[in-house]
Amino acid sequence: MKLRGTIRVKFAVLALLVILASSVLTSAIGYSISRSAVSRKIEEFDLVNLVTARALDIETRLGRGIESSIILAHDATLAGWFRSGERDAALGELARANMRTLGRKGNYANVFAASAVTRAFWVDGKERPADILSINDPDDTWFFRTIAEKRPFNLNIDYNRQLDNTFIFVNVLMGDPGNPDGVAGVGIELSSFAREFSIRDNHGGKSWLVAADGRIQISRDLDLIGRRADEIFGTNAAARISSITGGAIVLRTPSGQGMLAEDSYLACARVPSAGWLVVYQIPESSLSGILETMRISSLLGAAVSGLLVVLLFLYGFTTIMNPLKQLARAMRSFGGGDLSCRVSITSDDELGQIGERFNEMAETLSKYNTELESIIRQRTAQLVRAEKMASLGELVAGVSHEINTPVGIGVTAASDAQRRLAILRQSFADGTLTRNEMESYMETAESALEMTRSNLERAAELVQSFKRVAVDRAAADIREIVLDEYLDDVLRSLKPRFKKTSHIVETDCPPGIVMRTLPGAISQIITNLVINSLVHGFADRAEGLIRIQVAREDPMVRIVFSDNGAGIPPSHIGRIFEPFFTTRRGSGGSGLGLNIVWNLVTHSLGGSIDCSTGNEGGVVFTLRLPIALRERDGGLDEQQ
Repeated sequence: MKLRGTIRVKFAVLALLVILASSVLTSAIGYSISRSAVSRKIEEFDLVNLVTARALDIETRLGRGIESSIILAHDATLAGWFRSGERDAALGELARANMRTLGRKGNYANVFAASAVTRAFWVDGKERPADILSINDPDDTWFFRTIAEKRPFNLNIDYNRQLDNTFIFVNVLMGDPGNPDGVAGVGIELSSFAREFSIRDNHGGKSWLVAADGRIQISRDLDLIGRRADEIFGTNAAARISSITGGAIVLRTPSGQGMLAEDSYLACARVPSAGWLVVYQIPESSLSGILETMRISSLLGAAVSGLLVVLLFLYGFTTIMNPLKQLARAMRSFGGGDLSCRVSITSDDELGQIGERFNEMAETLSKYNTELESIIRQRTAQLVRAEKMASLGELVAGVSHEINTPVGIGVTAASDAQRRLAILRQSFADGTLTRNEMESYMETAESALEMTRSNLERAAELVQSFKRVAVDRAAADIREIVLDEYLDDVLRSLKPRFKKTSHIVETDCPPGIVMRTLPGAISQIITNLVINSLVHGFADRAEGLIRIQVAREDPMVRIVFSDNGAGIPPSHIGRIFEPFFTTRRGSGGSGLGLNIVWNLVTHSLGGSIDCSTGNEGGVVFTLRLPIALRERDGGLDEQQ
């Protein structure tokens, strides 16, 4: 026994030495290879990618702004209004409406147009001009310079210290450059971009935006705005930067050049449409710090991994597995509901036979459990489909009842007009038709036609809303929707539910949020939540309030659905999304409404949903849904 123990100790010591030596050697080789690769990647790829991404961000924003400005400058309505000296009120209203539409869709800081005839300066389609431009006002020189230069468009970048924000104005000539009608364009707010330039990163890097004339336009150091690039980076570096025609480069600049206090790397990329340059400066010492941190991390990782391997080796080496204890643990796990537990007793004695029979029993029970779960899923899916079809049936019945009223009114008005026409025709045939009778008929006919038209339009609006919602419910296709408009359609289809109640639905959704999603899923979610409030929250209340609040949190949309109803007891909140859980079992509740909502939000739309109690009672559902989905094999995926 002593010899056996000695050999065992020697083997353990040898194994430990081999493990430690291999860990240290592997760490050293890995660090040497990684240092070279990481250094090259940081210098040649990461810096280039970073500065290229920022330049592309500006280029994208400018391209959209230039396109919108050209569209506005070629608006025939706006040009005609300016040529008329802004005296045509009808043209003016249309022109201002087009400006408001462009500003709302493009989400620009402002949309403007200035007349070359009256020099009136119009902003965001407002009823009155914001200013009358004067050649003697320094703030108005952009207008007269644009007219004089006769260029199709130019860009004007402006940092507003009072607002701590940066704006780019796109100025486009209207009409013939030789005799323009005026200047139109948009203002682009670069607040988020300016913030990126103002934040100092973890490596001490700085970002700069250099205009085409070589002057700094955006910088973290506000006092440097307006200074020339060669003052900041040195003459040689500024010359290399200004020679960039495309792509991106990385320069190494020694300390003492310009205002650089230490050796640095300069990554530069050009914004093609404006001729600007994006420059990212990072001290060379910070890269060395990254590599030193990586070296220390590698050594610590090697030491920790070696220690873990040693501990695992000693544990496995010194532990003797007891078959009876293994069986006891397996049985306890099995009794606790873990049907996947198995034993690994390989001996040929009675204990081995017991372990084999235990595994056979566990396999049989696991198979039966899987089959039972499959049957339950199938039955649940059938019930969910029945619930969805029942909801669609109620939608059809409600819309049909809602359409009946305007159609009935239209039929009555048309019948009355037909009767009066028959009387008029008889009077005309008898030769007894008088002027008063004719005027009376025309007034009555005009009223009847107006009543028929308005009610038919109302019915058509209901039918269109129903068609959109019903088709989306029946189909599972991804398409783009404007969220505020789609919510209006869904709530309009639910209007029959509120017709005989005093309940109110309020929505607060910013206009223009475009989602690429499953509209049918969103319709079903909102419908089920509204019905849940009506059935449960307002069951004993004459008046209730439902609020739907939407906020964009890229790449997600947050929808907060709340009511001031009876609320949900704290003991039930954790179970409301479970299938078949309902507090109104005897009153027709199926317990599938909120379970359908949970499955649609989490599985179909790839989002999340939380439920809580409101500050003043009621219930609050908070949904976070991706703005865009893309198809994938077997389902949907979020498109970041």
